[in-house]
Amino acid sequence: MIHHIAIWVQDIEKIKAFYTKYFNCVSGEKYINQIKKFESYFLTFENGAKIELMFIPGMCKKGSKKFVLALLILQ
Repeated sequence: MIHHIAIWVQDIEKIKAFYTKYFNCVSGEKYINQIKKFESYFLTFENGAKIELMFIPGMCKKGSKKFVLALLILQ
């Protein structure tokens, strides 16, 4: 069973607004790890499906050599 899909994004607030406006997702509270400079939101669709939006500065910047990946989390 799929628990959620995690997606690295460049602008976490903009993408969260997109999903809440156009897909009626409900957003959980923003998680922030100050040490790792990591931020994330869990968004829940009306049918219960979930996605996690993840952000670290520079992770998705054009030309970045950092590894970018969408993850599928199984439960």
